[in-house]
Amino acid sequence: MNNRRGYTLIEAIMTAAISSVLLGALLMVMKVSDTTYKTESRMLYLEQQARNGMDRMVSQLRASKASTVVKTQDGNDMIVFATSTAAGASFYVDNGRLVRGGSYGVKTPISSDISRLKFIKSGARLRVEITATAAHDKGKLSFPLVEVVRLRNE
Repeated sequence: MNNRRGYTLIEAIMTAAISSVLLGALLMVMKVSDTTYKTESRMLYLEQQARNGMDRMVSQLRASKASTVVKTQDGNDMIVFATSTAAGASFYVDNGRLVRGGSYGVKTPISSDISRLKFIKSGARLRVEITATAAHDKGKLSFPLVEVVRLRNE
């Protein structure tokens, strides 16, 4: 009987091959989970931007006195409204940011990555449509949000 200890060359090659396959599979799983994490994080950020902008607009528009929807050249809408403290306040999109324009030309950015803003006024109801969009590794991510506001003072 031959009583040698150790591994043969074939056993070492087979161990390396199996280890390589397992390591490759583990790396693929990690890459997919990393991509998913980045996509979901970016989508969550877009949702937060759209909801933040919508909440700020809706709360001020509900309490507004008179409002006028204006179409802009870039395809987005602008709404001009009056509050109890200021006339000529507005909401519009400027360079991908939702902006509240105020008296004396003051611009206050509310949220970013906003690609579309649309207002549809029907009597005392105002339909507000906002879309947040951002570039991503695999194309564009987009999050639309719609809310109908009952204008109390019109």
